[in-house]
Amino acid sequence: MATVLIVEDEDTLRDSVARYLEFEGHDVLAAANGREAFDLGVSGRPDVLVADWMLRNHIHGLHVAQTLRVVDPGLNTVLITGFPSRDLEQEFESGGVTQMLEKPFDLEDLNRAILVAAEQRSEREAHAAAVLEVARAGAISFANRGARALLAQCAAGEH
Repeated sequence: MATVLIVEDEDTLRDSVARYLEFEGHDVLAAANGREAFDLGVSGRPDVLVADWMLRNHIHGLHVAQTLRVVDPGLNTVLITGFPSRDLEQEFESGGVTQMLEKPFDLEDLNRAILVAAEQRSEREAHAAAVLEVARAGAISFANRGARALLAQCAAGEH
């Protein structure tokens, strides 16, 4: 299953979505606001972002998606909103949004949207270049799927 970052400022909804997705087998990171989502998105490297469009503190779900896509261009987003509009639908394409769900939504519909977004990411990653992040001390801090496959083929110390 996928690693999913949920950013939702309604505590009850965030907690119930997180519990449901964990039950479905996903690894879940949960944020109450955009700032928490930025931190968790950079450190946790989610496969899919589930973001509420209208968040508190002037950071909305599309801002979160666009910012995290700078770090991870392959990140797909499922946008949830209680205020759907045509303008929003046109705007969400630039944020890597694969689907928009209107509140209230069915949790099974959300899970299906996450599975589609994760599958689209996997298909793109299968053809992506190998990417490594190396810390100053020389330790690998991040390796995408292509890099992990390449490293698995190489014995330590070989050139």
